[in-house]
Amino acid sequence: MKTLSKLTSWCFALLVAVFLMPSVATAGLPADVKFEINKSELPADAAAVFKEVAEFVKANAEAKIQVSGFTDKSGDPAKNAELAKARAFAVRDALKAAGVPEDKIVMVKPEDVMSVGSPEEARRVELSVAKPAAAAAPAAAAPAAAPA
Repeated sequence: MKTLSKLTSWCFALLVAVFLMPSVATAGLPADVKFEINKSELPADAAAVFKEVAEFVKANAEAKIQVSGFTDKSGDPAKNAELAKARAFAVRDALKAAGVPEDKIVMVKPEDVMSVGSPEEARRVELSVAKPAAAAAPAAAAPAAAPA
């Protein structure tokens, strides 16, 4: 009987924690960091995004942040792939500098780094809460080699 009571209490506590946990929308996620054409330097207004994400991760110990880089459709596809990767790593480094532990950052290469929409919207790095399967792959310490 004591075991059942403890189990019931634990389940109730878990449900309360899940439903009272700050929502992703409150944390400003998903969020995009937009870049200038052919640039991987972080825009000045991105610091607020990194601060908000760091606060979200601090408040949600189990949360991991997925980082994915994109480019617009102009230019050489191979150079665009490298640019998308450089942008994603710049965002990863900024998140770490803002206090997000590296093991809370999951780098995910999109199937297609060239995004749809306007060129201004396409030149971005997406930040979102990582799904549990993706959360198993922490941020790489160095960029992976480009496929041949």
